[in-house]
Amino acid sequence: MPTSSWIAIAWREDDDELGTGARTALDRLLKDAHTEPDEGGEIDWPSWRAYAAALDEPHLTMVSLTPGQWALGHSTNTASALVQQDGTLIAD
Repeated sequence: MPTSSWIAIAWREDDDELGTGARTALDRLLKDAHTEPDEGGEIDWPSWRAYAAALDEPHLTMVSLTPGQWALGHSTNTASALVQQDGTLIAD
């Protein structure tokens, strides 16, 4: 059974009514993403989420590419860069 992935974008007002930009960003992260492990290990996830939300970043993005692993970062309809809970950096 395939696993489900999802993306939540703060820039949805700038996306079209079909969510083409969000779907494109998720597609790129699933198919063409570059990943790089971080030697620092797991992130203090609640603190990172609070910090990112407090910045009021208009392109804040949260995504789950695999079950149980969330990633938080920045995306547009042309590029994305996120850090996953386990410290892995993901970018397209």
